Amino acid sequence: MDKTLTDRPLRGEWLRLRELGIRYDRLERESARAKNRIHKLLVPLFGALSFKNDWLFDGDASAAVCELYGFDAAAIVEAGRDSFRSKLRRRGVYRSTIQRLWEDAQRSATAGVDRDWLAMLAEDLRELFEDLARTRARRQDVRERMLALVDTLRERGEVRLVARPDLIGAFSLARILAETGPMRDFADIRQLWRYGGLNLCPRQSGKKRGKDRQSKRGRARLRHVVSLAVFKRVVKGALYGDYYHAKRKGGMCSGKAMTAVARKFLKLLWGLDGARSAQMAQPRARARGEASGCPPRGRRAEQSSGAEFDPRRVFASEGAVVDAA
Repeated sequence: MDKTLTDRPLRGEWLRLRELGIRYDRLERESARAKNRIHKLLVPLFGALSFKNDWLFDGDASAAVCELYGFDAAAIVEAGRDSFRSKLRRRGVYRSTIQRLWEDAQRSATAGVDRDWLAMLAEDLRELFEDLARTRARRQDVRERMLALVDTLRERGEVRLVARPDLIGAFSLARILAETGPMRDFADIRQLWRYGGLNLCPRQSGKKRGKDRQSKRGRARLRHVVSLAVFKRVVKGALYGDYYHAKRKGGMCSGKAMTAVARKFLKLLWGLDGARSAQMAQPRARARGEASGCPPRGRRAEQSSGAEFDPRRVFASEGAVVDAA
């Protein structure tokens, strides 16, 4: 029986932060579904549209075209070039954009297509854009509430992590904390890895043994938000760029290399949040050092001795200590 813990009972601000994180994920999926549906409707309505997604979903010109014509290329051509230009100019659309839209509309308009059917598709498209705008506003509201909750927890001393441009953004940090809860409750980093399903699991049956793989038995949403946070940190010159590309050159596939980066990144956050304080140090690690009569040495000295974790230090992939201030 699988006894892996995938949920933690939280209270107060932590519980509300968790629920807001779940709500944000749901709104992201709704937004993606609306965008996919819009792309499908544009095929019969405006198939030759040459603008990219940033213009389509975030531009004022696209909102004007949707409101006036529903992206119906046949309706644009039927209205005429002068009428199309004058209406969009009153909305503040650039002349070059209007000219490009007109040329795309001429290529998209197809003779012999049922105009009533296109009008129905244009109505559906307008409704989808309205739904997308409402979803975007709700996502922004959830984002602000999550950031406010993290600030409240930080003022109470329950969170020590602070957003840094070279490490993690404020909202990415809020999403990770929403899934982990108080990181100091995890006495060992392996507990946090198991909770997120980032621990290694052996593949074996009888005498046959396969390669160790990621278990994926923990909290899937935690793996998702951590992977989003580290995605921009694996490019060359970023925090984990050298580490990731060294793994790839060593023959490791991209999925395993990203999992290794995610484990390393989560361990860093766990340490920076104060989980390696003297109160949370492992008794067994201290007992081994006392029994041997040898003090801990090298990189593991701070990790096993119970000393306060220094947030100004980041361990590089080669094992050297780098100043992250």
